[in-house]
Amino acid sequence: MSGLESPIPMQGAVRLALVATPSAIPALLSARTAIPIGGDVSINATNDSAEFAIAWKVRGPGSLLMCAQPHHQHALENAEWMDDVGSYWSSKGTLRVAQGTNWQWSESIEPIGFAGHAEPSAEHTEKLRELVAIDARALPTDLHALPPDPYFFGKALARAARIALIADEVDDSHSRDMAVQRVTEWFEPWLNGTNSNPLVYDTEWFGLVSTAGLCDAHADFGQGRYNDHHFHYGYFVYAAAVLAKLHPEWAARHRDALDVFARDYCNLNYNDTAFPLLRCFDIYDGNSWAAGLFAFADSRNQESTSEAINAYYAAYLYALATH
Repeated sequence: MSGLESPIPMQGAVRLALVATPSAIPALLSARTAIPIGGDVSINATNDSAEFAIAWKVRGPGSLLMCAQPHHQHALENAEWMDDVGSYWSSKGTLRVAQGTNWQWSESIEPIGFAGHAEPSAEHTEKLRELVAIDARALPTDLHALPPDPYFFGKALARAARIALIADEVDDSHSRDMAVQRVTEWFEPWLNGTNSNPLVYDTEWFGLVSTAGLCDAHADFGQGRYNDHHFHYGYFVYAAAVLAKLHPEWAARHRDALDVFARDYCNLNYNDTAFPLLRCFDIYDGNSWAAGLFAFADSRNQESTSEAINAYYAAYLYALATH
């Protein structure tokens, strides 16, 4: 089938279903008027687990049928599986059909912090002291030597913060304080808007964007059109988390501004009208999308899972250090 044509104008929804087996027809017919139009998400976390819930919003009567992905299937609680409908192939694995408007599942959380689980040996610690001192001394004092765009500046900022954290872990207070000073000196122009590419608030899509990105859709990796926001601001939030740990007085003075970086991509407050809920993260798919307001030839993409993990790890550390 290459298309559908109606002899008269119509309004409403057109629903198509792949009938995998004749036994699927009764269930599909009963669900034909129940159209999913969205969902309310809730997340509750403790130290070692997180509970997720999606309350699907439905237009029309009938029983809602939704396809569960493999990562849902092992975790959904009290799911009413409609195996008579059959299963469906997808690029994410075999989909299984569930009936109902309320999904609930939980995931265990691995305890993490600023440092790794294992401490380095005495020999490695001494070598780390030697190397971190070299790295701390090499951090530039000239702000003009830093990248002007939020992505590469963010990476430089997070690297300097990481140097400070390593120095703290190996008890090199001199290198730690030097690196912390560089991070605060670099960070402040971006917080007060005196850098060469200031960040501004976009009232159309409710987000923090670079001036260059707002003026040119392709500048700063499409940042002004919401490409890669969790990548870019994840580095800022990591640096903010380290400063909240190592220089809490400075972080407290700039708390409102620092919060904005996290709120842009990792907002969990339904009542926050300034930023959307989890801008980049897709609760249903279980991953983020890097593509913003661009139409990519190969559809949506995540592009860099490592930077996505870093972004949410940074948000976790920031919450850990500020609460």
